[in-house]
Amino acid sequence: MALGALLCPADLSSGVGPRYGTAARSDAPTTITNRVDVRWTDESGVADSTQSNAVVLTVGSGAAVSIQPPGNLSAAPGTRIFFAHTVTNDGPAADCIELTVLGGEGMGASVHLLAPGESPSTNPSNPPVAGCVDTAAGASVEIVVVLQVPAEPGAGVLSITVEARSGTDPSTFGQVQDRITVLFPASADIEKTVDKATAHVGDTLTYTIRFAITGSGTLTGVTLTDT
Repeated sequence: MALGALLCPADLSSGVGPRYGTAARSDAPTTITNRVDVRWTDESGVADSTQSNAVVLTVGSGAAVSIQPPGNLSAAPGTRIFFAHTVTNDGPAADCIELTVLGGEGMGASVHLLAPGESPSTNPSNPPVAGCVDTAAGASVEIVVVLQVPAEPGAGVLSITVEARSGTDPSTFGQVQDRITVLFPASADIEKTVDKATAHVGDTLTYTIRFAITGSGTLTGVTLTDT
């Protein structure tokens, strides 16, 4: 910036007002450094100059990625299940988005691009995604996460996190959580106890029967026979 005006000491003491500019768009974070040069001629006709300190500005890429919606399914142990998601490049430029499943250990999780017209609840025709997915600015891709509920899950609720991370700016990402409620087969537990370990003729004994249905299903035709 060149100052063509004549500045008096009073002007200099109050400073020059702020300048406003527009940062150039960049597809990757960029550092911009600038300074202000001041040149003048004093009352004796002597020319001089000085330079300000450097101002460093980091211009972000503007990359933005989102993934929706969160999933919530119920499934029996050993069942194959599918979670469908929409990944969107919300940034101003094309991006190559990396897709990762976190926390799916032991479930063989894989991510697939959903083919046009394909149901997200069946085995996808496309192979697992390898590398990142090229996505135009403002465009979305449909994906499906496939996993197998363990035969012995060890917990009633399992969860995974699906992450979509910008290749342009790896610090920018979106995440969504999928939950699986494990449906264990219905079964029955029964216990019979007596209030005395030793009894004599004429004693009154109290028997207690405790019956409980376990698992997620329903039992029918249940009968209890005391012998």
